[in-house]
Amino acid sequence: MRRTITRFAAILVLASTTAACTAEEPAAPAAGQDIPQPAVSTRGDTMDVTVAPAEALDVAVPGVGRLHGTAGSFTKAGTVRISSLRSDQPRNDLVVASDVGLDVSFVGTSLARPLQVIFDDPRAVALVPASAVPVALHRPASGVWEVRPLSRATNGTLVLETRDFSPNLLGWVPIPDWLRSVGDSFADFVTQRTDPRPCPKPAAPQWSSVVKGTTLVHLCSITNTDSIGVPRAEVQVQSNRRFLTWVHVPSGRDYVWVDGQPDALRSVLNRALSHDTDQVLLPGNGWFTAGYRQPSTAEQKQFNAYIDGYSAGLTVTLNLLGVSLSEGVFGAVVIMRKCVPSLLPKPTWDGGKEFVACLVQQTLSNLVDPGKAYAAAMDLYGESAYAKSAETTIKKSIERLRIFGKLMRILGVAGVITATFPQLPDLFSDWGEDHPGRFTLKLAAKPTTPTGPVPTTPGPRPSNPGPDTPPQNPRIELSQGGPAPKGSWYSVVLSGFAPGSSVTVTCRDSVDPGGFYNQTFTIGGDGRAADSTLCYSADGPDHWVTTGSAASNHVSWGGAPPPPPPTPPARIELARGGAAPHGSWYSVVLSGFAPGSSVTVTCRDSVDPGGFYNQTFTIGGDGRAADSTLCYSADGPDHWVTGGNQESNHVPW
Repeated sequence: MRRTITRFAAILVLASTTAACTAEEPAAPAAGQDIPQPAVSTRGDTMDVTVAPAEALDVAVPGVGRLHGTAGSFTKAGTVRISSLRSDQPRNDLVVASDVGLDVSFVGTSLARPLQVIFDDPRAVALVPASAVPVALHRPASGVWEVRPLSRATNGTLVLETRDFSPNLLGWVPIPDWLRSVGDSFADFVTQRTDPRPCPKPAAPQWSSVVKGTTLVHLCSITNTDSIGVPRAEVQVQSNRRFLTWVHVPSGRDYVWVDGQPDALRSVLNRALSHDTDQVLLPGNGWFTAGYRQPSTAEQKQFNAYIDGYSAGLTVTLNLLGVSLSEGVFGAVVIMRKCVPSLLPKPTWDGGKEFVACLVQQTLSNLVDPGKAYAAAMDLYGESAYAKSAETTIKKSIERLRIFGKLMRILGVAGVITATFPQLPDLFSDWGEDHPGRFTLKLAAKPTTPTGPVPTTPGPRPSNPGPDTPPQNPRIELSQGGPAPKGSWYSVVLSGFAPGSSVTVTCRDSVDPGGFYNQTFTIGGDGRAADSTLCYSADGPDHWVTTGSAASNHVSWGGAPPPPPPTPPARIELARGGAAPHGSWYSVVLSGFAPGSSVTVTCRDSVDPGGFYNQTFTIGGDGRAADSTLCYSADGPDHWVTGGNQESNHVPW
């Protein structure tokens, strides 16, 4: 004998979603004051159907659909009595009970396996709104109605699989518009980019240049002159994402200015988010500037744009509360600060689910008292104006969080989170250990000031240079440097140029023979200058650089990108799992499937080769999915599963 487990995961779907997802734990039926308590009565005549253990059951129930059971569903021969139900269709703001349902009783027999109520009658199919979550309302012996999950067959039909046949009604959970907008806006966070701001004049000083190695930000460099006329190299950094992003600003800067964030506010915010003042928090499309003076020795200032648990958590919190950074940041930080450890040391998808559950459940109970919220804000900020702002945001958000919490009690935490934030895994997927948000400001050294007396009249130039005078024979040597964000760095050595002169070098390759990057060098006293990270390219095969008077050697690398590695074939592996209520669990691993796709897996054995249980998997970013307790069986000797046009290995027990 076997018993299949229906999992209540990701049952909350947005309006466009049609396939159910799976969660890690089975959800218990939700019951209580959030569930309507309808009164029901019999509709039409009661049907009596004779059943036997060796026979399958498939009975049409007018207005409802079908009652279905495989062979072996009954312990012995007897009668199944089926009554179609009507209800007074009560509803509340969270759950609606329909007028479609049935009650089943058993005479002379009992269930050995669950039966399926398949709601495929046109009347039932037309009831559930497309934007709502379908559920079943069940009234157990206690008389208090509860919500149970529905699954979807491969054709989209709603199915209730159960052994409990006191009354069951078709119902649904209307999803508030604001909750659907949460998922929509997260889609925008992941997919939308921003347009760069115009780069103002004057252009950056010749002794500075910017190497951009990231698409996370837009960059612009200009000259910013101080009060006594000394030029400074200013980098203007604009976010190219819609979510919150940190930017590390290297030391030695003359100033940092952040749009919409005065220094006092930024200091308080960074301290509350456990970051030092070298970090700038940019909202979507936000921007800041940083200025540097020309150094005595050449320097490279390394910036880095990145997301971490704090910026990810604040992005989620602000979106959930429906407020912008400027209007709600102080309240959002108070609400999220006890939950952010689940996103540390860096955000993950699993940590994101834990974070949202904590955000709604724990902080709601802790901050439902506005006075307590104000005290928590004062403890965090130590400033009454910031605490008052936080208290106002929390007051506005309490009712919204309450509704979200009720939905999670009804539908399950994993279901609400997974479907409300379907893009959350993508939000974190672009960041790894290689710091892809890096960009560099290069600052050339100030020209050397000669020491000793300066002759008022230049002396005669010797016809033959002495041993200390570098020869005037300009030359550039190019070699392939180390790995760059794309391709390889250009490593150059300039020699034989006039000491103290400025030489502009242009990077070229096969795709951009006219040049794609310029940098000006100040030549040293020995006639030389060098840079091992001048620019980079993956477009080949030819690479070279030029100045106004010299061209380098040509070096080959890159070219057409290598073909992608072959996609591993889709496959399903079955192993005998641990002991189940009857027989053993089916432990399955799916691999090689399209990331993000839905694959419905069917459990089969020697007694039911046509299949006795279906479950739909959502494939992860690595093309894999797994479940060690998919279904179970004691009927052998052969056991296997199928799904996605694949058949697993067969395992005997």
